[in-house]
Amino acid sequence: MGNIAKGILDMCIDGLNSVNSLATSIANAFVWAANKAIGAVNGLIKLLNKLPGINIGEVGEISYSDGVWNGAISALNGAKSDIDSG
Repeated sequence: MGNIAKGILDMCIDGLNSVNSLATSIANAFVWAANKAIGAVNGLIKLLNKLPGINIGEVGEISYSDGVWNGAISALNGAKSDIDSG
């Protein structure tokens, strides 16, 4: 029974890894576009800050994702380890 469960978990993990890769790529494409827009806004802010009496703070960039579904994949790997130790 343990081998069947591990096989099913392996299939789920493989599927989630594929979905994770695609979802992360899509999310990071949006982050890249947003950061380009933020860069343009910061360029404008730098120009405005050259004017006397103007001191506007720059906008921070958005962080890229290292994996949208990493938590779910980790949980499935943990379940698989539990089968091995059980």
